[in-house]
This record gives sequence, structure tokens and C-alpha cells, in this order.
Amino acid sequence: IGLNPDETVTTILPIPKIVEELSVKGEASTDALIDGGDDLLDASTQAEPPFVFFATANGTVKRVELKQFANIRSNGLIAVGLEEGDKLVSARITNGSQEVMLFASSGKAIRFDENDARVMGRTAKGVRGMRLAANESIKSLVVVEDDVREILIACENGFGKRTFIDEFNTQNRGGGGVIA
Repeated sequence: IGLNPDETVTTILPIPKIVEELSVKGEASTDALIDGGDDLLDASTQAEPPFVFFATANGTVKRVELKQFANIRSNGLIAVGLEEGDKLVSARITNGSQEVMLFASSGKAIRFDENDARVMGRTAKGVRGMRLAANESIKSLVVVEDDVREILIACENGFGKRTFIDEFNTQNRGGGGVIA
């Protein structure tokens, strides 16, 4: 996606499978909606996912077992240690065997296996998820779900691009990513 010099990526949305089942007129068939509802019902009865995956603006990622957040005090818990000037961009639940994607303000993205980030304690600072230039920051974290084949990249000026996830090769974490 081409970005103007003063433009940054602001939103990344997974596109569920049901979008592909829409008719030409833009209406979903009853069967598609029922199947989608059944899929959602099945997903809600599955066991609780075991990890929380964090991403910060400076490109740091961290994976923590969900059970470490079972007993939260009234004044809260430290979920991730942050460097000076860094901030948490996103936290997502993962099942331990998924791929994640990080999207930078420059329009670059990286896709890697969540297991590339070892399991850490709550107060750990994490590891590099994506190498960023001085003026870049992470804008979004997406966990690649089995039923999601495409993503929508939307920029702050209103432009968007729909892209197949498979167009992003799986890399090792810590790379510079590819232009989305």
C-alpha cells in the first residue's frame, strides 16, 4: 500500500470467512449465516487459550501464560515491563500454535510464529518482534486465525487495501518486514 510521507497505517482488521460467502448483491445466504453461527458457537465451547501475546510501539513482543493473570489484585498487575517512551499497542489471546503479524506506521508488516517469542514472566520486557526505523512504530498486532484468509489495511487518510495473508511470507521475528 502506498503511503504519503505524512500518512501512517492506523487500523488492521481480520476479514472473517463469512465475507467470502456473501452473494453478488452483498447479502449473505441463510446457510452461510447458520454455518457462521455454528462456527462461533463451537469456538465458544472450546477450552480457554493458554497465552497472552503483547506488542509495544517500539516493536517489542512478549508471550505470557494466561494463568499468570488468574489472580489479579485490586490495584492491578504489571503485565509487561516497558522501556522509557514505549507504550503497549495491543494484547491478544493465542492458543500457543498460531502466527502473529505486526504492522508498522510505515506500511510494513512482518508475519512470524508466536513460538518465536519464548514464554516469559509478567514483568519481563520482551524481545524484538520487528526491527523499526527511528520514525516508525507498531500500529497493530493481528493473530492469524484459521478461518481468516485476508486482512484489511486502513490508513489514517481513509485509503484501504485488502490483502491475502499468504502474501506475507512467514519470517523469523526481529526482521524489518515487507511492504504491505
